[in-house]
Amino acid sequence: MDVAVVALQFFGQGADAGDVVAAHVAAENAILALRSKYPSWGARKLKARLEKLDPGVEWPSASTVGNILGRAGLTSPTKKKRRTTPYSEPFSEVTAPNQLWCMDFKGNFNTGDGTRSDPFTVTDAYSRYLIRCQIVSRMDFSQVRAICEAAMREYPRTLAEFIYPKSFLGRKVNNNGDISWQRRRVFISEVFRFEEIGLEHVGEDLYKVFFHDVELGQFDAEALRFRPARLPR
Repeated sequence: MDVAVVALQFFGQGADAGDVVAAHVAAENAILALRSKYPSWGARKLKARLEKLDPGVEWPSASTVGNILGRAGLTSPTKKKRRTTPYSEPFSEVTAPNQLWCMDFKGNFNTGDGTRSDPFTVTDAYSRYLIRCQIVSRMDFSQVRAICEAAMREYPRTLAEFIYPKSFLGRKVNNNGDISWQRRRVFISEVFRFEEIGLEHVGEDLYKVFFHDVELGQFDAEALRFRPARLPR
């Protein structure tokens, strides 16, 4: 509903055109003045406040208030949300408790004194049992590592031995996340400390790197460089 129509209704069908225009301008000015006072308010909130301040006036609809704000350049176009491409690869099959743990930060919230809290959770993928839910002071590797190591001491995991294909080269990841290659050190990831990874030869100096049946990335033997695999987008 346009503000001019509202003004006609307020003054009556026989109202003078000048009065209608004046009412139109007065209504717009009132809307824009209130928006200037409360720049974060939207059309619905502005309309509700105007109706409370002056209930004797039939204020325009929220959509008309929005149009007025738009003409004044006081609104931002709604950004279209990007859809996340579905992950095409299947998750590893979990057939028993303690085979796979899921770890994640579950967003953040503020406590009563305004302190930000970031809860880190560890869950058993099979039973959905919550192993840990703990606030961290910093969202970094050292904090997460301490929580995971404590959880693993409390719930020791016994994994079946994984045997790589005979064509693979096996390498043990050391405490620093490195593997040994021709008496040189190549960093893979601290995540796989003390685990054995498999290297599949796919080119002259190129290897695919696996942890069990999960491809981690590629290793360039000539450049002595590991390139992690890109996650699906």
